[in-house]
Amino acid sequence: MAKMTILGEQEIKTYDYPPDFKNKDRKQFLTLPTALQKHLFSFRTDTSQVCFHLTFGYFKACGRFFSPTRFREKDIEFVCRRMGIFSYAVDKNAYDAATFYRHKRLVLQYFNYHLFESQTHAPLLQTAVSKMIQSQFRPKLIFNFMLDWLRQKRIELPTYHSLQNIILEAIKAYDDSLRTLLEDHLKEEHKAALDKLMERKESASYQPYPITILKYFDPTDSNKSIQGNIEKLLLIQEVYKVIHPLIDALQLNGDAIRYYGELVIHYQVHQLSRREPYSKYLYLLAFVAYQLYQFEDALVDTLLLQCKHIFNQIRKTHKEQELGFYDLNKPTINHLIGDYQSSIERDEEVISLLWSEQSKFTPIQIIDRLRELFPRNQEQELSGNKQLVKQWKQQYNHQDKNAYYNIVASYSLRLQKKVAAIIKALQFNKTTSDKHLMEAIKEFKDKDGAVTKTVALEFLSEKEKAAVLGADGKNFKISLFKALFFDAICQSIKAGTLNLSHSYRYKAFDEYLINKMLWKEDKDLLLARAECSYLKSYEEVISPLKQETEQAYESTNQSILLGENTLMRFRGDGKFSITTPKVEQAEAEKLVDFFPNAQIIPLSQVLATVQHLTNYLNQLVHLQNKYQKARPRHALFYAGIMAYGCNVGIPTMTKVTTPMSETELENTCSAYFSLANVNKANDSILKFTNQLELPQIYKRYKDQL
Repeated sequence: MAKMTILGEQEIKTYDYPPDFKNKDRKQFLTLPTALQKHLFSFRTDTSQVCFHLTFGYFKACGRFFSPTRFREKDIEFVCRRMGIFSYAVDKNAYDAATFYRHKRLVLQYFNYHLFESQTHAPLLQTAVSKMIQSQFRPKLIFNFMLDWLRQKRIELPTYHSLQNIILEAIKAYDDSLRTLLEDHLKEEHKAALDKLMERKESASYQPYPITILKYFDPTDSNKSIQGNIEKLLLIQEVYKVIHPLIDALQLNGDAIRYYGELVIHYQVHQLSRREPYSKYLYLLAFVAYQLYQFEDALVDTLLLQCKHIFNQIRKTHKEQELGFYDLNKPTINHLIGDYQSSIERDEEVISLLWSEQSKFTPIQIIDRLRELFPRNQEQELSGNKQLVKQWKQQYNHQDKNAYYNIVASYSLRLQKKVAAIIKALQFNKTTSDKHLMEAIKEFKDKDGAVTKTVALEFLSEKEKAAVLGADGKNFKISLFKALFFDAICQSIKAGTLNLSHSYRYKAFDEYLINKMLWKEDKDLLLARAECSYLKSYEEVISPLKQETEQAYESTNQSILLGENTLMRFRGDGKFSITTPKVEQAEAEKLVDFFPNAQIIPLSQVLATVQHLTNYLNQLVHLQNKYQKARPRHALFYAGIMAYGCNVGIPTMTKVTTPMSETELENTCSAYFSLANVNKANDSILKFTNQLELPQIYKRYKDQL
């Protein structure tokens, strides 16, 4: 069986061979400090002196020692020229192991480093990376972490082969412990529950296996699709109830569950069934837990989307009704407004007649004028207007109080068909969720949706309660309650006051944080690992920030008081306004000058050129990290990228490219094109492009967006 591949051939060569110095690098690294130059006189041969120079320089550059047979000839010539000796006088093959060992001790002592000793440091490294191995991190990340850990502890870096063996032994030790735990805790009921996933009914041999059905969530929003997804979730929950003690006993963390679960999704049934029982049951139980989290999250997304869609329709209908009400009563409103305006003008004239000190009218003339303003036959008109106002007011009050909730109730049945079954299937976290809403959810589930007026209403607002209970407080409107109940659940999920027990995205906020007890016990260690030890003391962090903020306020206020800030102006009422300065348009270079003159460039050439510059294909690693076969050739990756990116499909791609089998290309895409890998490949390309000049071309200041 092939060994696990951690680094590529070129990466191994780069790590295990001395650095390829440029001229300026040789001057920097191959110059001995004064403290070490005195030792040169004790070396009897030119070979020892030159090789000591190189041993020091290479360690200074890389933090590790290299076999003398790999010392670079150009570096030997450089040191010889400096020492005034001929390079042919240096025989690196004569640099014996004992002398090399003494020189290493001198260099380590100078840099205050420790010699790497496998028996001492290998167990420490295995302990340091144990969490990463349990989380099924990519071996390359574990390898790089080991290098950082050794540098932090000031220990020389060993060979690639040594670190590879440490990683392999740590993985094997974890796998052995996992196997032992599984053998100890795996019971017949666990096996029976998991085996059901890979058993067809005898009468339906043409049907897919249950595990095949459970791999996929139907994203469409039809009632049939939603019900199908709920049935899948209920089946997953049924199996999970049996096996969850086994997951707890194995201490599988979320990353490990995700890793094994995604592997099962990519595997075919026969690939799982052929595995040894230990491996098969481990993968299956992780798959069940992973899909439980995925399906609950996806169904919550469906719940939120359907509620949003229905309530958007409700608000639209309500707005249309309000506009329709005002359009329908527009003549009445215009008539009342006209009468009101006339009455105001009449009241002004009456006040002038009665209270003007310079009035030219006699009392009899004033009475005659008032009779003209208020004729006897106006009583009937006033009575009609009074009745009209009363009627319109009643319509307006009724419209304002009940219209919205009436519309909500009318849409309730449509909403229930979409989301009622989802809420019954979801498992909410009682500990971290709003207790009043949880009481209502519990009764809704217990009574299979047939709630009565005894249901908890504390989660509703006073206005909503009044609408649900009616004017007399006894007329319980079930349809309205359910619609408001579903909306309250959605709003609470968004606000984080209602959380799921099994979820990746809808758990309580505190569950995403480090455990409080763990934080109290290992706060210093956790901060050190994250390189955030400087954040340990709140006062030490906040004090300089406060000082900087105060200085910024003081500087801004001074510039305003001295009139230096011409963009801020104060008005007479004490309020101020700020003028936004006009942005000067910087002259930009033309992008056309950067592109090649060729009119047509093959897409494969583009992908190959980007790979040459960024090595993005290195981020596409096999889903199964352990004992993978040799990597496919680059042409297969390019063909897969074009097949998906251009939406031509794998069968078509194999027909239009240089000879490659459809099975070969399909296996490559299935094993290497995971979402995480593609994201990492994109990140490596973005990291490279951000360092180029082209992305800066339209920036006025290259260090600012």
